[in-house]
Amino acid sequence: MTSNLVTLNAAEIRIVTWVARQRFAANRAAGVVDAQVGPQEASETDLYGFGGELAFAKLFNVYPDFDIAPRRGSADCERFAERIDVKTTLYPHGRLLALPRKRELAADVYALMVVDWPTYRFAGFARAEELLQPWHVIDLGYGNTYGVTQDALTPAQLR
Repeated sequence: MTSNLVTLNAAEIRIVTWVARQRFAANRAAGVVDAQVGPQEASETDLYGFGGELAFAKLFNVYPDFDIAPRRGSADCERFAERIDVKTTLYPHGRLLALPRKRELAADVYALMVVDWPTYRFAGFARAEELLQPWHVIDLGYGNTYGVTQDALTPAQLR
């Protein structure tokens, strides 16, 4: 990996916008409770979140999950047989966050993408066994969540 920056092109922006809208509609229709951590609109979270997944996939040469069916507790992509949950933040120094229910998630790795639409920066990753520890539980005003700062993330490529 020569750069940790990815800018989505016009076609990718159209794909991200469509998938995000479809996921938003499917989740609301299925009664899925929005569990975001932050004050932003759920539709914005879906847009930037899937954008982060696609940017990560592009950066690491993996295939993103284009499924729009309601889902809970699944990884966003796989690389070298490791399941990866991609998280996105709007904050340049934002933390990698995972809700407590993520302990049951079948992800091996959590990756953090920082968005400055339509550009994303890969901030690093943490293995599940590192991130999901009691000493990483924080409350940012929305209840307990696991969180680590970007300087605690592994900046290198996966594997």
